[in-house]
Amino acid sequence: MPIAWFFVDRPSAANDSDEEKARRIRFEQPETIELVRFYYAIGDPNVRRQFLQLVQSVAASSAS
Repeated sequence: MPIAWFFVDRPSAANDSDEEKARRIRFEQPETIELVRFYYAIGDPNVRRQFLQLVQSVAASSAS
C-alpha cells in the first residue's frame, strides 16, 4: 500500500495558503521540535503552565 493512501483525507499541500505553508515551515524547524520536546519533558504541570505563560509574555512584548 503506498504511503499516500494513509493521507487521502488530507488536502494537498499545493492547495495550502501562504499562511498555512509558513506555519508548516515553522513547525518543521529543528528548534521548534526541540522546544516542544523540552516542554513536554517538564514533569510538573504547574511549571509547564508557568513556562508557557513566560513564553507568551515574551512573545507579546516582542510583537509590540
